[in-house]
Amino acid sequence: MIRAQNPNIQILELAVDRLGELADEMVFLGGCATGLLITDPAAPPIRATQDVDVITEVATLAESGWDAKFKSALDVQEPKTKAFFDKLISIRRQLRNFAAHGSFGKEGEAFSFHSGAGAVPVRLAHQTGHPRFSLSGERAFSEAEAIETIERFIAHLWSGPREPAFLYIQKSGLPIILTDAADGTYRSAMQSVEDMQAFLEVLVYKFDQAANMDW
Repeated sequence: MIRAQNPNIQILELAVDRLGELADEMVFLGGCATGLLITDPAAPPIRATQDVDVITEVATLAESGWDAKFKSALDVQEPKTKAFFDKLISIRRQLRNFAAHGSFGKEGEAFSFHSGAGAVPVRLAHQTGHPRFSLSGERAFSEAEAIETIERFIAHLWSGPREPAFLYIQKSGLPIILTDAADGTYRSAMQSVEDMQAFLEVLVYKFDQAANMDW
C-alpha cells in the first residue's frame, strides 16, 4: 500500500533506524507490517499501531559450536581478537571432552595411568607404524598457560568499546530491558563508561523506587 495510506510507515522506519545493522537479522510482523503486504488499492484502511513486532532466529546460534558463537559476538578480523580466538581454539582442542574420550586428549595425552606404583602421567606419541608411549610429568598443554590465556582474554573481552557493558552485565546485577534495547537507550549508554555509569545511577534509582513502592 502506498505511503500516504499506511499510518505505520513512520514508526516502522523509526524502528529500523534504531535497530541499525540488527534490522537485517529481523523479520517484521504484526500490525506494523500489514500495510507493506497489501497491494489492493480498494482494500480497507490500515489500522494504526503503536508498537513494532519483530522476530529473529536464535535457536540455530544456541545450538552452534563455541567457535560460531565467538565469531557472532566478536570481530575475529581484529588482530588481537583473532590471536585470542586461535589460542582458545587450541586449548579447546586439547581439553574438550577429555574424560569422554577415555581420558585421552586431542594430542594423545592422558591425565594418568594407574599402576601398582600409583597414578603416573602418560602420553601416547602419534607416530604412524610406530606406536609408542612415554611416562612424563608434562602434557602437551600447560594448565597455568591456559588459565593465563583465559584470564587475559576475559580482560580483552571487557575492554575498549565493550567496557561500558561490563558495568551493566557483570557489576550492576540489573536485568536486560528489551524496551531500552529497542529505543536506543543502551546504545546511548554504551558511548562511554561515564555515560553507562550515569545511566545505571538513574536505573538503580528507578528500581529502588519500585522496590519501595515509592511512586
